[in-house]
Amino acid sequence: MIGIDVFHIHAYYGISSYNGHTHYFSGFTGLPIRTENGHIHRIEGILESALNHEHIYRNYTDENIEYISYSIFEHAYI
Repeated sequence: MIGIDVFHIHAYYGISSYNGHTHYFSGFTGLPIRTENGHIHRIEGILESALNHEHIYRNYTDENIEYISYSIFEHAYI
């Protein structure tokens, strides 16, 4: 999370697989949008090019997302 309280954004990443091919995506969310149960964020962008084509995505985060804090890496043994 970058920012504080009402003015914050999150970095995100993921994989979209469909019909035998895969696209990767990443980016930063928009500012929070208040909802009845908390808040959501808008996400949008272009999936990484694969098999000579790209896809545009637009959506919102789910209210029930859990975030991994960076402190978890302090206790990881690699």
